[in-house]
Amino acid sequence: MSYKTGWVEVELSQLGKIITGKTPKTYIKENFGGETLFLTPSDNLDVRYITETSRKLTDLGVESLKNKVIPKNSICISCIGSKLGKVIITTKNTVTNQQINSIIPNEKINYMFLYYYMIIIGNKLNYLSKASTAIPIINKSFFSKQKILLPPLNTQIKIAKILSSIDDKIENNNKIISNLESQAQAIFKSWFVDFEPFKDSKFKESELGMIPERWEISTLDKISKNIITGKTPSTKKIENYGDYIPFITIPDMHNKTYIVKTERYLSELGSNTQPKKILPKNSIITSCIATVGLISLVSEYSHTNQQINGIISKESISPYYIYSFLKTQYRFLNNIGSSGSTTKNINKTTFANIKILIPDENIMNKYHKLMEPIFEYILRIEKQNNKLSELRDTLLPKLMSGEINLEED
Repeated sequence: MSYKTGWVEVELSQLGKIITGKTPKTYIKENFGGETLFLTPSDNLDVRYITETSRKLTDLGVESLKNKVIPKNSICISCIGSKLGKVIITTKNTVTNQQINSIIPNEKINYMFLYYYMIIIGNKLNYLSKASTAIPIINKSFFSKQKILLPPLNTQIKIAKILSSIDDKIENNNKIISNLESQAQAIFKSWFVDFEPFKDSKFKESELGMIPERWEISTLDKISKNIITGKTPSTKKIENYGDYIPFITIPDMHNKTYIVKTERYLSELGSNTQPKKILPKNSIITSCIATVGLISLVSEYSHTNQQINGIISKESISPYYIYSFLKTQYRFLNNIGSSGSTTKNINKTTFANIKILIPDENIMNKYHKLMEPIFEYILRIEKQNNKLSELRDTLLPKLMSGEINLEED
């Protein structure tokens, strides 16, 4: 096969040291609790850079695995389980568990270029693992032999810069969203938890404690037009799926205020099999089975699966109020979802009967008018991020194959 001048095909093993991680002995408690990051697939792998992990190692734990330490700007890829193919960059000395392979890049390759190429390889490995039971795990030997088309170093840097500039914009947008979310939650807490603007009002006793006199305690059921538990159309009929309407599942909800993109979509036929399950824009959705307590807003007409309850609020109740209230209830939702079984589950009846404080109509309207521009701006940014992600994903294979020419004349 012929390639562009200066581009060569090499195996990953030629581009640096490949390390498969390992877990320190867990019965030695002194191995854990230090400062060194210990990366596993259970950590957040949906970011470019890993800056925090749920568990960390002490110097003792690191010493027991000193040949497994990977430095800053190494590339890690999950090689087993539901997160197979996820890629991340280290920001400091890190140890991973045995479910992750890492590359410490050598001088032949730009680490950021390698990161983006590993996304392509990760997608390929994920496809292989699902398509064949013969490759349920990507072992080090198989991983090391994966091939990469390597351009000259200056071209690598150009490619990485183009793709990285898109991700920089996405990450900056995510910071804006996070800041706006924090502002919205701070206002909600000030008004409806601490009652700061209403300190001089008359208060009365309620089942949730002292509340302003004209306010009341209600339930999610009473403030909703409808509470809808989603449903999955038959997967045996492939014609139920297409690109007509979003089909929201729990993986779509992580770290999302609004759902603007889903892994799967229903066809018009699939949607018509369950017309009473459609949720309009600004419906509030809550994950209620297995992963409990994720809260998002619907950005357009959508369906959900059976693990999600959706609330269509009454006209007199701001959807932003319900959303912000449920965001404060994560611990409570997880507590009521725990019933002794190994899988958490909040049934529709229990969910519908959750108590909620409702302010008087004037205060609700003021709050809605204050929140509406904030949430509409978040929605615009989420949509922009989706377009940026699509642009990056379109450019990625074209840049990596040399289809888009970055060489100087």
